[in-house]
Amino acid sequence: MKGFSLIELIVSIAIMSTITTMGILVFINLSEEKKIKNDSQLLVTKLSEVKVKAYSNQKVNDQVPKAFGLAVESTNLRQFIIYADENGDCLHAASETVLETIELSERIYFGSVPAIGSGICFETEKNINNVCRPILGCGIAGTYSFYLVSDKSSEQSRVEIDLSSGIAKMHFLGE
Repeated sequence: MKGFSLIELIVSIAIMSTITTMGILVFINLSEEKKIKNDSQLLVTKLSEVKVKAYSNQKVNDQVPKAFGLAVESTNLRQFIIYADENGDCLHAASETVLETIELSERIYFGSVPAIGSGICFETEKNINNVCRPILGCGIAGTYSFYLVSDKSSEQSRVEIDLSSGIAKMHFLGE
């Protein structure tokens, strides 16, 4: 007899299905990893832009605000905002001008966000020690981190800001 028996065909199909499933899962994880890395790099870029706005004393509505900030609202962990901090408290208020709202990729969100004070701002009219944190104030030492996580995998990254220099760095915290 020529050809394959029914059992040989079933075993072959089962092996091929297992390999295909494993390939799909690896692809999904790589896709999530790429999304987190891209969103983290976007966050680093936007932090640099906020810093430049503060250093250059950019005007908003014909006035230079006391600071420019980047905040994550606890009501929507899938986006962050860049705003002009008119009162200089480093807390985004509804009355303050939102310059940009940035959505994260699908299934990516911020993790570990406190209800109040989840952001960073840069004071205008200063070139040193102008990095501020809500409630803590400006000119403090240490770092502040934003965490980005995926709801489909264990992939995550940390964007860390040096509070002395305002320099942001991305750290991928894969499996």
